[in-house]
Amino acid sequence: MQKGFTLIEVIIYIALLAFIIGAGVSSAYYLIDSSAKGNADVSTIAEAEFLMRKIDWAMTGATAVNAGTMTVTKGDDIVFDLNNYRVRIKVGSDPVEYLTSERVKVTGLEFIALSPEGVTASTTIDGKHFEITKYLRQ
Repeated sequence: MQKGFTLIEVIIYIALLAFIIGAGVSSAYYLIDSSAKGNADVSTIAEAEFLMRKIDWAMTGATAVNAGTMTVTKGDDIVFDLNNYRVRIKVGSDPVEYLTSERVKVTGLEFIALSPEGVTASTTIDGKHFEITKYLRQ
């Protein structure tokens, strides 16, 4: 009686081991890829929320809003604009500051005047739409 494995048994064990290793590698790749996508979504939402809060801040207490270029009169003029997929703000004579980072791509920034004395600000960041509506109190 000989002890050991036959050639068929060795081939079956190698095939099973290769299948288990392949499944493990593909699962690890899927987890890493979904984690990176999740981090990108979190970054997009965080930047959009910051931008919407800044627009809300600018419109709070404003006496007038020019919706075409989004100029808010609130002591000093506050101007929002889109430059190279990034949103900028300029307050009075202060230098221009960017409100969004280079990690996200802003493809739309629109301000629509509403009656009476309201503005809807909408933006598209990394393909996701965000919007805020604010009414001015006189």
